[in-house]
Amino acid sequence: MNYVVVDIETTGGNSKNGKIIEIAAFRLENGEITDEFVTLINPERNIPPFISNMTGISSEMLEDAPKFYEIAKRLVEITEDAVFVAHNVSFDYGFIASEFARLGYHWQREKLCTVQQSRKIFPDLPSYSLGNLCESLNIPLEDRHRAMGDARATVILFKRILEHGIVKEKELRQLELKLHPKLMADRFTEIPDTPGVYYFLNEQDDIIYIGKSKNLRKRVLSHFYNKKSKRSERIQSQTARVEFEETGSELIALLKESAEIKSLKPLYNRAGRRSLARFGIFMNAETDRYIELRIESIHAKNKKLPLSSFPEKDSAKRYLERLIQKHELCSTHCGLSDHNGPCFNYQIQRCHGACIGKEDIDTYNERVQNAIDEMHMKDESFMLLEGSSANGRPFVLIDNGVYIGYGYLSAESSITCPDDCLPYITSDNVEDRQAVSIIQSYTRKNPVERISFKKESSQFS
Repeated sequence: MNYVVVDIETTGGNSKNGKIIEIAAFRLENGEITDEFVTLINPERNIPPFISNMTGISSEMLEDAPKFYEIAKRLVEITEDAVFVAHNVSFDYGFIASEFARLGYHWQREKLCTVQQSRKIFPDLPSYSLGNLCESLNIPLEDRHRAMGDARATVILFKRILEHGIVKEKELRQLELKLHPKLMADRFTEIPDTPGVYYFLNEQDDIIYIGKSKNLRKRVLSHFYNKKSKRSERIQSQTARVEFEETGSELIALLKESAEIKSLKPLYNRAGRRSLARFGIFMNAETDRYIELRIESIHAKNKKLPLSSFPEKDSAKRYLERLIQKHELCSTHCGLSDHNGPCFNYQIQRCHGACIGKEDIDTYNERVQNAIDEMHMKDESFMLLEGSSANGRPFVLIDNGVYIGYGYLSAESSITCPDDCLPYITSDNVEDRQAVSIIQSYTRKNPVERISFKKESSQFS
């Protein structure tokens, strides 16, 4: 097996925004260094002062250094057919992969982390940072926070690891995640990086938690890395089995999760779960009066249906403020001003005087109705399309403002009206007030293809 031990210095800690300023790579074959590559790299931007202070590398030192694209071929060559080794490998690997991605090149190597290996092979040390680990194991470390110095020390550390024998990834994952004895780390390799819903079951096969994600594997793993709360630790210790269902669409994952939680009532979904629809904009209309809009909390006792719903009160307020500005509404009659007299919008000539009875009621209410029509799905029939799936194209159906369900269209599907969608619906056809709120909230924030149906012709508009 060939290995390449790598260390980098960067402009910061985020690979999406940061750039590499120095790299050192040592290729090992049969445990001996057979090739090495060390260079400064011009990041084409200034280096933050704290990075210069830590590494000793200044912007002036990098002016004549090669840019990443100029050393990319050399880096491909030295890492070819070798396992990529680094101390905290995700950091170094992530930066290099991002640099290659900016060049339009998909660079991929097998990875090995000396931090994880050291934790298993050299247990109970006070710290596993490179500096402290070298001190504990009497490994010489010169030029700390420079790529060559850190990489050479990592080479020595890695040779010590090789002497003990590399711990297999399955054993590392099982140890690191502290899984239930019946839940093997291999299970996580079977979970796809796609949207869907996941289920945690205990030893008695009771579902104790349901969640959703647009990346199932990443989200499921995050539960077992999370050690921040007693609740997280209880979920980890009691989860003996993990099941999942791909949906192909994040919106459908949200709808399915909501329906499953209502139906199955898992133990750990009952408390501390934040709803997607905690606040709504409600209408109060009386004859010969200005239509009133108000932000109110949504709860089971409130039988009124909101015009639109939101997870937070602030997001509802921001949305209502945009409607007020767009349709020139009165902030007093929208519940955002509680004093008598002219509202602030009237003073800046964006309200026509409904707050002081100056504007004609019918004229004002017509503009409010335009805002209401923009907010909710009353009498609308349309289909939302998002994502892809082996089962077909994921879709969500709304008919006359009512959520019908979701399903998957085949390539041969011919859809001209809502009834044509019904044979493809796979969800249980039950009334779900929360579903409409989920759809409204999701479509406000995410691009979703919408195909509307014309009532008069039953054709797409």
